[in-house]
Amino acid sequence: AEQRMETVLRYPYNQLADSLSEANTVIGGKWTRSTTVTGIDDDADGLGAGDGDGNTDDYLEIAVTVDWGESSNKSISLKNYISEYRQQ
Repeated sequence: AEQRMETVLRYPYNQLADSLSEANTVIGGKWTRSTTVTGIDDDADGLGAGDGDGNTDDYLEIAVTVDWGESSNKSISLKNYISEYRQQ
């Protein structure tokens, strides 16, 4: 999960949503990994059609989950929130 999140943090903001989403990717033969990229509309500048800057994805939530064990009954998740204004 940490390695995947480190990979995510190397991507430019505008490529995150299109490049990283995955579901149940088998890694190491024993684990599955899922990565989701979700746009978040912050109410500080208005919501939806009333958004002050017209951008309803004010930042992105990146979540990486790794499952293992019988019927994937064990898991770990990491989340990170990334703004388009972050320092590279």
